[in-house]
Amino acid sequence: MTANLAQLLAARAESVPRSNFGVEGDQLTLDEALQHSIAFAQRISETVGADDGPLAIVGSSTTDYLLSWFSCQLLGKPVALINPDYPDEFISDMLERLSPSAVLVDDTSRSLGPAYPRVDLNSVRHERSGDLDRLPGLGRDPLDYSTYMHTSGTSGLPKFCAQSHAYFIRLGHVVQEGLALTRDDVVFAPLPLFHVNPLGYGVVGGLTVGASVLNSGRFSASRFWDTVKSNGVTSVVLHEPPVRILKEATKPADAAGHRIHSMFYADAAFMRDFGVGRAMSVYGSTEAGGISHVKVWTDDRSMPKDAGRVGGQPRSDIEWRLTAEGEIEIRELEPGAIFSGYATASGVDSARDVNGWFATGDLGRRSEDGDLVFIERAAEAIRVKGEYVPIQHVEALLSEALPDGSAALWKRPSDFVDDEVVAFIDSKEIDRGTLSEVISALPRFMRPQAVVRIASIPRDNTAGKVRRRMLKDAAVLESWETGL
Repeated sequence: MTANLAQLLAARAESVPRSNFGVEGDQLTLDEALQHSIAFAQRISETVGADDGPLAIVGSSTTDYLLSWFSCQLLGKPVALINPDYPDEFISDMLERLSPSAVLVDDTSRSLGPAYPRVDLNSVRHERSGDLDRLPGLGRDPLDYSTYMHTSGTSGLPKFCAQSHAYFIRLGHVVQEGLALTRDDVVFAPLPLFHVNPLGYGVVGGLTVGASVLNSGRFSASRFWDTVKSNGVTSVVLHEPPVRILKEATKPADAAGHRIHSMFYADAAFMRDFGVGRAMSVYGSTEAGGISHVKVWTDDRSMPKDAGRVGGQPRSDIEWRLTAEGEIEIRELEPGAIFSGYATASGVDSARDVNGWFATGDLGRRSEDGDLVFIERAAEAIRVKGEYVPIQHVEALLSEALPDGSAALWKRPSDFVDDEVVAFIDSKEIDRGTLSEVISALPRFMRPQAVVRIASIPRDNTAGKVRRRMLKDAAVLESWETGL
């Protein structure tokens, strides 16, 4: 087993140099990817000099994004991967926790707080030469930090999870086994690369055995099957919303001729209708090793309707338990099996109790077969098309536009997938034009689809925290759809 991600890329570039690697329409061979990553690592090193701080990447999912991530691994510097759809001010607040030595961006006009040195992601492939043996990443310890991947920010500012090289190496082997991958496979993960699913499951899972790796950055149901067939895709990494969309928006005839033999996320109807013979359902999170529990399905007739919630049995290097309240807790049995902790201004907080248990914040149950079954998040959250809305950030922006009140967010079911955001306000005076301007400036997944005025926002009597679940029961004074 390779000790770190730099070694993994170097080893696969040597053993299967012609395997493909990159984003749809812009793929390289693994050998080419390694050479570009080496050269760009040296350019980053020239920019940051002796500064030993981490790096950060703010950019859309492209082949250059992947190359730059591997450049950071070859350089031996941990790198924070940040959702580029977040507003600049929000990203600036996130970066303050890390004080990066440089930010790698594909849009150099972005205003990201202090004058961090910038490296243009668009220049990754302008140089080709470099010396692999001179790069320190090959010697990094398995428990050294590789990546800071942020949580979804279900209410406030997202937290950065420190992930070690061992974290990714172990995760890659779990995915390779669960999806039955070989070096002859083509793994397709059409999701933004700052998430653990496409990067950990798709990229690292595929590279674990030298399979070709394909990403598209954004999921598109209309192009999905054409992409699968034209690229010879044999295994796909998705999650629940895209699988649901594909079932509703595409037909078996669209998929005729595909070569997919395995998939994540597990869904009986999808397997049956589209002819996929193997599916993996898991429980996990960015904190919980990416995947902490796995169940493999090979017969859609035996799968329950909620198969995707069945996490199955724990990995051999992880144990689990349920608290009296039903919260899932996990503990690593070997170092690096789960995340290293949350990054703070003073270092990394392990986020474990004195006995090493990590409280996930998820509720679960144990099935008759002893499998872990996920129920729901214990905390309140709003998820729109796979992305969690930073509730407090949006509430603050909306409240600033109200002369005499405040705003609170909650959700309603979407007609298609996930949730829709609803803004509840208790202001007596409302300038709909100003409010619409604020909403329009938000990233699309954060925009309230409706505004509801109520007499007062329900709060608890101690900390004044919004009691979100009571918002829908409040008497409505007026409401309107935003159409945004």
